[in-house]
Amino acid sequence: RSHGGRHFSFISQLQTRGCFLHKKPTRKKAIELVAVIDIGSSAIRMVVAEMHGPGSWKVIDGADQPVGLGRDVFLSGTITRASATQTLQILQAFLEQIAGWQIKPENITAIGTSALREAQNRDMFVDKIALRTGLEISIIEGVEANRLTYIAVRNALRMVRPGFSRANSVIIEVGGGSTEVMLLHAGRMVAAHTLNTGTVR
Repeated sequence: RSHGGRHFSFISQLQTRGCFLHKKPTRKKAIELVAVIDIGSSAIRMVVAEMHGPGSWKVIDGADQPVGLGRDVFLSGTITRASATQTLQILQAFLEQIAGWQIKPENITAIGTSALREAQNRDMFVDKIALRTGLEISIIEGVEANRLTYIAVRNALRMVRPGFSRANSVIIEVGGGSTEVMLLHAGRMVAAHTLNTGTVR
């Protein structure tokens, strides 16, 4: 597993959908700066990237910090006050780092995975983060996590294993709170499943 995989594929997909391309066309293609924050079960990770075109980017900055969200949720079902405070402090520090790149607010995306999906108090947590930082956290479901992982692996292997796009393969991503299993036939995903087991659970 590459911890940055979901960041990179998420950036790529957002750009493909046109979410980051707000400028009017010019003769010289402008380089767009974007940032993605992944709030996981055991860590919060951030990347800043230059977008050069559909499916083309260059990571120019990043950071990660451990967090106990998964430990809380998988044991008690809720995010504790201590972990919520820790998460808020980490996000504020990341936003200060992102501010140094002068990235537009609409080009900053925050996503949450299994721990936030399952937290009984996730709505209160998400609302508090939005109020204190301005970040709107998108909670991605298992199906979307599988799709992003597949895109990340495909992009990562595009140069080193060009035959991957035509091969029968199995992709397994072990995360903090879930494990994603994908079956590929001739390079296309034909089945996927999310297992509720991971390095923290």
